[in-house]
Amino acid sequence: MIPKLCLFCENFRLESGCKGFSEITPGYDFSMECLKNHWKFNSFSTDIKEYRKMMKKASTCKDYIKSKED
Repeated sequence: MIPKLCLFCENFRLESGCKGFSEITPGYDFSMECLKNHWKFNSFSTDIKEYRKMMKKASTCKDYIKSKED
């Protein structure tokens, strides 16, 4: 059985980033977010303990929608 984690929710978004094509188009960094704004991830300041806590929020989230991909 797959655990109820934000990672498996339709409202979970992961953007892996993209390197730039030139000095004019520098690209963008990795980002991760809850599309319902239940938590905020900051790649520079979120530690592992806080990250785990964020992913576990799905267990009580009213907006949780199981991903169709799983």
